[in-house]
Amino acid sequence: MKRFFVSPWIAATAALLLAGAAHAAPPTWSYNWTPSTTTVHTDDSPNTSYLKLTDQLVNNTAQTFSTDITATNITVVSDAPAGFPDEFITKGDVSFNLKIFDGASVGNFTFKGTFNTQDPLNPSTVAIGDANVKFTNQSAGPQTLQIGAHQYTVSFVSYTPPPPQGTKDSLGNVVSGAIAYHVTVRDLNIQKAPEPSSMILAGLGASFMGLGAWRKRRQKLASA
Repeated sequence: MKRFFVSPWIAATAALLLAGAAHAAPPTWSYNWTPSTTTVHTDDSPNTSYLKLTDQLVNNTAQTFSTDITATNITVVSDAPAGFPDEFITKGDVSFNLKIFDGASVGNFTFKGTFNTQDPLNPSTVAIGDANVKFTNQSAGPQTLQIGAHQYTVSFVSYTPPPPQGTKDSLGNVVSGAIAYHVTVRDLNIQKAPEPSSMILAGLGASFMGLGAWRKRRQKLASA
């Protein structure tokens, strides 16, 4: 009966590949957003024409290394007649504070932006049945912070303009605009593993060297 021999180098290569294929489980973390104001007024009629921003104070839970999260939803309130909209020219600045909870650790991020254009020829405007609201992100680049055993990187990702006041979807729900940011999480406890291709080449090289040594040893025993 033939016996099959498994080289220890081959076994070690298999173990390396299996170890390289293993991935850390996504971390569980929670967050909430707080805008500097929940009402952004127009220059013309600040008390009757404005934007309403939601306050995301509820702790939202995530279990992922990468995701988009909504900082606020935006709806329009205006009594300006159609064709005579109220404008955001000097008013409209806003900031958003993001608080991330990772176990017992907490981190804070602050992002700035504005709904005003400071351009009388191209302002953000709202009126009855009309909305032309622009938003400019004023925070340069992503922000990175270590929270607990993880590194969090947050960056502006998208702005969806709000539709005219009272717009609803097919189910009767009010449609709103939104500002969103992207969060990437990196586990600081996991050292960078070598590329799988490098592991395969190194493992195969070691296996062939081990197999060659084993064959020479068998040949010496057979000729003795």
